[in-house]
Parts: sequence; structure tokens; C-alpha cells
Amino acid sequence: MPKKIVKGVGIMQREILQYELHEPGALEVWAKAWDEIISNAKPDDMPGDALDRENARRCKAVLATVGLADFMDEKCAVDCRPLVAKGLNEASAQWLAAHWLAAYHGMLMQRQRLQGGNASDTTIGKMIMDAQDMGRLQERMWWRVGVHKIDPTDKKSWIKRESLALTTGLPVKKGQHSAGQQTNAIHAPTRDARFARMSELVPMIGVDKAAAQCEFEGLGGWQGIKKQWNREKKRDT
Repeated sequence: MPKKIVKGVGIMQREILQYELHEPGALEVWAKAWDEIISNAKPDDMPGDALDRENARRCKAVLATVGLADFMDEKCAVDCRPLVAKGLNEASAQWLAAHWLAAYHGMLMQRQRLQGGNASDTTIGKMIMDAQDMGRLQERMWWRVGVHKIDPTDKKSWIKRESLALTTGLPVKKGQHSAGQQTNAIHAPTRDARFARMSELVPMIGVDKAAAQCEFEGLGGWQGIKKQWNREKKRDT
């Protein structure tokens, strides 16, 4: 029977199944799992082609969640402007999906040149680089959507992976807003103390000297305090 092992460290730590192929029946279980995974294989496929096509389909589905289903059709490079216009950044599933598809199409293009007789160092080098990018981006995608337990014999885990991918990266702006709120909450006590002290000092000694006194009392740099004070006062008028 397969056993669960932990791979990676820190935020990349994840649990996977390791098959002990020498155990009775283990080879059959492993072979059946892979047969299901690559059921769409074609007679002239090279190793990994079926898996790559499946991943390409998933990437298109991820892009479809933001109305960009055909955005990367046959493209070997990513124009990031449509992604940015959707409020997405490089941490989103859609961003990763677009770049994986670009590397995938690039790899296929170089492989076609190689099969056509162009076996130059440039062709081979570019194909290797694209393949490396595909693996790197796919690993990021799997980690990004929170896939920590994958059982190839359990179709539910594959469904879960896809459903998670389709919902990851949508609320990027919401996450940025939440991070901003957390930052504001952390600095609120110091800011409140700073403005309370400035309110006491400004009527007596003016803004510049009051800001300098606040700096002396450990409430921040005087230039920043002065800018914040003037900005708040401008809003009040």
C-alpha cells in the first residue's frame, strides 16, 4: 500500500503518496492510477504529452474565470496588461496559468522545429528552458491552490485541485485591502499618540518645533510627522 510522506519545508511543505512498488499488488494500483490520468493519450505522443494537454486545459479553465479563456491561444509570450486590468498579479492562479501556457506553446514550437531538422543549440536550449519553466510554474500552481494531499487513485482529489484552481487568485484586491487594514491597525496607537501630542504643542510652538519635539519623544521622524499633520489638517478644511 502507498504511504504518506512529507516533502518540502516551510510554506512549500506538502504531503504526497509514495508507492512501494515491491509490495504485492502495488504495481497494479500505481499502473491503474496512471492509466486514468493519461487516458487521453494519443498513439504518437511523447512521454508527458497527455499530462501537458490536461494541464493546458486546466490553465484555460482558470483563465476563463476572469473572461480570458482564449487569451493565450497559441501564444508563446504573455502580454500582462489584460491580467493587470483584471486586478491580478503574479501571485494569482490566472497569472501562473497564462505563463505556463506561454512556456507550453514555446516548448511545442521548438520541438516542432527540432523534429523538422533544426537541431541547433538555440532550438534545443529554448526547448529545455521552456520545459523547465513549465515544471516550475506548475509546482507554483499546485502550491498556490493549496494542494497538499493528492491521491492519484482518488478522483475527488483531482476534482478538488481543479475547483480550488478555479477560485484562487480572484480576490487579489480584497487581499490587498485586508493587508492595508492590518497595517493601519498596527500603527494606529502610535499615530493617535502622535496627533494628540501635536494638537497640544502646535498652538504653543508651531508645527516645525512641535514635530521636532515629537521626534525627541520617540513618536517618529519630524519630517514624516509634519507631513502627516499637514495632510490631515488639509483634509479637515
